[in-house]
Amino acid sequence: MVCGVLLVQLGLLGLFFVSWTPNVHRHVTHLAPPYEYPRQPHPHPLFFRKMQQPTPQTVLYIFNVFIINYAKSVWLSKSLQKDTNIRIFNACVKSVLLYGCETWLVTNEIHRKIQTFVNRCLRYILRIWWPNIISNKDLWKVTGQQDINLEIRKRKFRWIGHTLRKEDGEVPKAALLWNPHGNRKRGRPKNGWRISVIKEAGRSWNELRFLAADRQQWKGLIDNLCS
Repeated sequence: MVCGVLLVQLGLLGLFFVSWTPNVHRHVTHLAPPYEYPRQPHPHPLFFRKMQQPTPQTVLYIFNVFIINYAKSVWLSKSLQKDTNIRIFNACVKSVLLYGCETWLVTNEIHRKIQTFVNRCLRYILRIWWPNIISNKDLWKVTGQQDINLEIRKRKFRWIGHTLRKEDGEVPKAALLWNPHGNRKRGRPKNGWRISVIKEAGRSWNELRFLAADRQQWKGLIDNLCS
């Protein structure tokens, strides 16, 4: 009974994230001057997705407040086996937690917070707490998990390959290959999402487009990056 209630609540939480598309433009344009919405005739398509998608910090805050309080009663239940709890975690918690992670700029702080939350959930499932200890690598091995940074990277490059193989003129591909024009401000450029992809892959975007055309080569690239 408790497990069923948790699954319903987690499903509603997942529906909340999937359908949450706040109309930021509507709220900003109704502000009085000088807080006017900047007029852009052709804004970047990823700009809208960034507005419509919750940030990793927001996701982690909601999960830490909601999931732990409701999931502990299920994970600590003696009527469910360990494998069942792990399947519930993978299907209802981690899948919602990593929704949209393909477009995240994962910093060291975000990676640390996400990994800490995942390890905390796994220790609850295995009922390991002080004074009993277990290393993170042993914890991942027992539960069939891996470093969350590798999982995010695998999802990101799978999505990049799928998008690069689309026909020319498709909006996702046009947004992915879009390059800004004009002069930027003086100083060191910020580490954006596109730059992080180049650093992780060790290749330029033209090389990535060439590799994405061959699925086998692209799978080999993902295996090398996520091994």
